[in-house]
Amino acid sequence: MAKTSYLCVTCVYALGHPLKNDEPGPHHLTLDAIRQAVEEGCYICSEVWKLDEQGLVIRRDKNKAVDHEHDLPVKYTTSYFGWDYGLIGLYIEDDDLMIPGVFLMPKRLAEKVYGPFPLLDEKTSSLSSLTQASFWLASCCVRHPQCSALSKREPWLPTRLIDVGLEGDDSWKLRVVAEDGVNWPAPYITLSYRWGTEPSIMLLKSNMDEFRREKPIADLPQTFQDLITVTRHFSHRYVWIDALCIIQDSSQDWVSESVVMRDVYANSICTIAAAASSGPEGGLFRSRQPEQACPAVVNVAYGDEAPEDFYIWSTEYWQRHFDRSELHTRGWIFQERFLSPRVLSFGHDQIMWECMTDDKCEGFPGGIPNHESDKSSHALSKLVVPRRDEQWTVFSDSLFLTWKVLVEDYSKRSLTKPTDKLVAFAGIAKLFQENTGDEYIAGLWKSRFVETLNWRVTTPGPAAVDYLAPSWSWASVQSSIKIEHRPTIRDRINLVSVMAIETINREADPTVGVRYGCVKLHGALFPAQWDSPPDSIRIRSAPHVAKVHLDTSPGNWDGKDNLFLLPIILHPYDHQTERCFVDYLILARHSTEAPDIYQRIGHCRTDQDVEGFNRTFKAEDIAEAIFEDEDFDQAIFGVTAQFSDISIV
Repeated sequence: MAKTSYLCVTCVYALGHPLKNDEPGPHHLTLDAIRQAVEEGCYICSEVWKLDEQGLVIRRDKNKAVDHEHDLPVKYTTSYFGWDYGLIGLYIEDDDLMIPGVFLMPKRLAEKVYGPFPLLDEKTSSLSSLTQASFWLASCCVRHPQCSALSKREPWLPTRLIDVGLEGDDSWKLRVVAEDGVNWPAPYITLSYRWGTEPSIMLLKSNMDEFRREKPIADLPQTFQDLITVTRHFSHRYVWIDALCIIQDSSQDWVSESVVMRDVYANSICTIAAAASSGPEGGLFRSRQPEQACPAVVNVAYGDEAPEDFYIWSTEYWQRHFDRSELHTRGWIFQERFLSPRVLSFGHDQIMWECMTDDKCEGFPGGIPNHESDKSSHALSKLVVPRRDEQWTVFSDSLFLTWKVLVEDYSKRSLTKPTDKLVAFAGIAKLFQENTGDEYIAGLWKSRFVETLNWRVTTPGPAAVDYLAPSWSWASVQSSIKIEHRPTIRDRINLVSVMAIETINREADPTVGVRYGCVKLHGALFPAQWDSPPDSIRIRSAPHVAKVHLDTSPGNWDGKDNLFLLPIILHPYDHQTERCFVDYLILARHSTEAPDIYQRIGHCRTDQDVEGFNRTFKAEDIAEAIFEDEDFDQAIFGVTAQFSDISIV
């Protein structure tokens, strides 16, 4: 049993006097007072302080930094989640700060609903830890049909697998499935890990025959050795490791394997993630302090109730133990995690489980109250691959929103090789392609092309050295992006028409990437000028000023005077602001040698009131007015629109 933790007088008072209607009440008056409570050992104040040290306490105005030199009064709010078996939330807040809080649940209720909270061993390699992980896997395979929905219904195995033998064997060998008698079903486990700077072992054309003979397990990197230990504990015989199953000095093999990556992970029984290691030598297992993984216990009275033991944990518990692992910030890991039906992550403090249905960990082996992991709640988990006779033929709004969420999430990840931007996402793209039959073009979909043009960078970074994608594709930038799409009651109006799209793919499969791309749009191209470079811009001689989101660092474009604005989408009416919005691409001439060809350098939006422009307008009326009514053009753009064909590379 966890030892009882201390709470300061202020936190005890907050729990003893729960507030009605989530109205905030006084807590510590200053950050210094919280610091003092931390020094005295208060669990709640210590959790808040840890989050602050990790940069998780942020200003509501994200452009301002948290200033610790000044005293800031903070308040608290208690919420009673009666629908979740007595779960209580306590949040310390300030008008200017967003501060994660803590959850509490009566110990008697938590153990009744979520089962026992066993004592943890001091190593994640312990028999009890691996047995718990084995139970999660077996339970999911039997009870969760949703978790097998992404796999192929017909028998499928990778080109190559590693045979790890049986318990007690000291060798492994590479099996070529089509040649070595590996027949389906042959359940296999995949590995998700960081390559590190200098991999010590790889499959090459020169050592293929050597790998197909028995090789000592002891010569493998520690992560690979630990994977074999886990695989054998799960009573499986085969694993798939990219370094050992893809010929690394064969571009042909690398391409052919990269296009089936969706199948490799989706058909694995489970993916093991080396979340605590920066490379193959780091291993899966860790020594730990068990109390770092488990919820604490406090004895306190909530409201008028008698004092009793409560489990208490940070509202950022899962994020702290899982999401902020360095492994999960990597681009290739994104699709490995979300295409796998089940993921078992070996972290610094504990083993964590994710599937399409559940998320669990050693600290909460029966599930974490009031929490869904990204995998179980992620949009991709809702995308169940239909049978062939049920295949969707349109890219529906709900499916497009799923795509938007995935692209935005993926864009936050880092890649060692920026040129992998599209290929590291190809598995997810192929999943959508299988479902819709749509044409995939440099990261965009043909049936929703204009909508996927409408993206902006959240924080611009440096321009790519090598060619990644056409400038109109989100894959052309090395920054996180946001697709400006949201469901509305009123129809959006496309202000451009797609006349032609030309691409040269890197390989035969279009999901792998492109060498060149050009789109010809028909629309209204306006000469533009900076209003306040590089923050705002306007159509030349027009009154409406737009906030700029440059695609790369401002230094690359803030002096550019050869600018154009291309309106692409009109949002007719926003019920919250009672204004209309127009989204534009910011373009510049690609070169002086080709003055009629442009490249995208950014995105902007204008919003304005339009006289007589209200919710009674129909979308087709607005579209007709834009193309035929000069007065309406003046209201929307500030000048009369002249339409032409525009080529963007």
